[in-house]
Amino acid sequence: MNKVEQNKQIVNNAFDQAAKGNLEGFINALSKDFKWTTIGSTAVSGTYDIKGLLEVYFPKIAVSFESMPIIVPDHIIADENYVIRLGHGEGGVAKNGLEYNNIYCLVIWVEDGKIKGITEYYDTDLVQKVKLGQC
Repeated sequence: MNKVEQNKQIVNNAFDQAAKGNLEGFINALSKDFKWTTIGSTAVSGTYDIKGLLEVYFPKIAVSFESMPIIVPDHIIADENYVIRLGHGEGGVAKNGLEYNNIYCLVIWVEDGKIKGITEYYDTDLVQKVKLGQC
């Protein structure tokens, strides 16, 4: 298996763990100096390290939903140290009753067998409408 395929497998395995509710499995795929950047100027936008993900980002998101969306990957594109996951949410309902099924582009940096960074792009207007992270 070449490096590009290995990196895709690392990313897919990590996100499969998260989808199963195995947060520890997801976290174990991250490098010690990992950073997650969520674009925009919303209540959840910013850059988070692992501690920030666990203590700030994920809790802000979790309390915003009646029903968490499942993020379905539509396309996975890889080149050298980057894996791009294009996907969409299904089944999401925000606390304010609005449907939340965003579209996503995750640009994932993989180095030395670990996920070193993720930049998350999505519809920030939808994030504002459902008041994600403002509960």
